[in-house]
Amino acid sequence: MKSYIFPLLLLTSVLIGSCSSSENTKSTEENLFGTWTLYKETKQGKSIDYSGVPSASRIEFDSTGYFVYYDQITDEKISNAGVGVIQDHYKGQFKLEEKDLKMNHYIQDTLIVKKFKIEKISETELVLIDEKAGKTSYFKK
Repeated sequence: MKSYIFPLLLLTSVLIGSCSSSENTKSTEENLFGTWTLYKETKQGKSIDYSGVPSASRIEFDSTGYFVYYDQITDEKISNAGVGVIQDHYKGQFKLEEKDLKMNHYIQDTLIVKKFKIEKISETELVLIDEKAGKTSYFKK
């Protein structure tokens, strides 16, 4: 009887460990959904920190394949002065293939396609590289 208890406990702990670790990991696509706030950009060796500015650039990715890119006023004095809190930049559709993110939107009658490489993505951080512009953008949820 005692010889069965140890292997049974070992098997149970392995099963519990494997179930809990697979439930906590999300796919790249699942992590992408939600609202991301730009906090830093780097281009040609120069870094721009956006903390402390009166507005925040945000991208919201929806599970339907659509996104919205907008600025949101974060300074109370400006928002209390009657300025619109959200300034829309553009809306469009996105397509994600592994670490390649393609975002399509229109400006008047012209289709604009932006392509990014996802350098890092987690539940709280997103790093996009725009190779064409030579720019890296850092976002947080």
